Amino acid sequence: MRRRSIHLHSLFFAVMLLLWPALGAAQAPPVERRVLDNGLVLIVAQRPGLPIVKGVALVGAGSLVEDSGQAGIAALTARLILRGTATRSGEQISQAIEAVGGSLEAKAERDAAVVGLSVLRKDLRLGLSLLADSLRNPTFPEGEVERERRNLLASLAQRAEEPGLQAQDLFATTLYGSAHPYGRPVAGTEATLRQLRREDIVGFHQRWYGPNRVILVLAGDITLAGADLMVREAFGDWVPVVSPPWPSPSVGAISRGVVRTIDRKLAQATVILGQGGIARNDPDYYAATVLNALLGGGGLTSRLSLNLREERGLVYSVGSSLAAGRLAGPFQVALQTKSESATEA
Repeated sequence: MRRRSIHLHSLFFAVMLLLWPALGAAQAPPVERRVLDNGLVLIVAQRPGLPIVKGVALVGAGSLVEDSGQAGIAALTARLILRGTATRSGEQISQAIEAVGGSLEAKAERDAAVVGLSVLRKDLRLGLSLLADSLRNPTFPEGEVERERRNLLASLAQRAEEPGLQAQDLFATTLYGSAHPYGRPVAGTEATLRQLRREDIVGFHQRWYGPNRVILVLAGDITLAGADLMVREAFGDWVPVVSPPWPSPSVGAISRGVVRTIDRKLAQATVILGQGGIARNDPDYYAATVLNALLGGGGLTSRLSLNLREERGLVYSVGSSLAAGRLAGPFQVALQTKSESATEA
């Protein structure tokens, strides 16, 4: 299956929304919302003239809901839902979506499992059928479980060799603590991944995957009425799940500065500075995102980049990020520089 980044899909949505007035529309069409009887939330952004429909299904089954002793089960489950269902093998799913020039991919993030769909407007019914089948009826074949486990273990091993990613992980653990879901990689740990069994994954899916935990967003040349009809065909008889209360582990404040280092003999140094940030539902969220873009989230034109990189030549790269989530995500500034210039930068 062709692997396209879900983040690129999100970027596509954002760019189209920003450029829509320049493309000849007086104003962007409204975003419409409807809730199905089983609790599934459907959001449609109608974009007439675009030949494709992009979709994202957000499932409340990210690493936030997993037990620390099963860290990585959310990632493993999300990877496996496209690897075979009660009616299709993983290869058949891949062939069906690729035959119409579309894409379907899944991954877990901190707050949600994310399934991305891209199809031509005429093939949306097929795309939604494949999406629904994968979300509702995965069989988690034993061979696929072992294959995806090996893939995640390999990604963890590779992550341990990347200085920048090592610094990110240490920063998160320092900020949140190793027991907090935000304080560990979404992929889990080697120890927890090795002990997960197929029945654990089946149980996780049965507990957290249900229509009342899904937000389905569609954008393209489709109306809410048209989307509603096809979504009800694919998801309407899906029975809601009774999940445990959504966990809200506390995020403690750091009362004093903490400095932690990883000593590696490298020509470049990665430095991360940060603190607890802001939750997605905070009233100041949008103001904070604008501030972050000005400071370091705007690429080469941001203030940090212009000052530290362009004017003073102290760093190879620098940027800031504001990772908002259901809980307060981290705010951080990350830079790469020569080891001897790290203090000055």
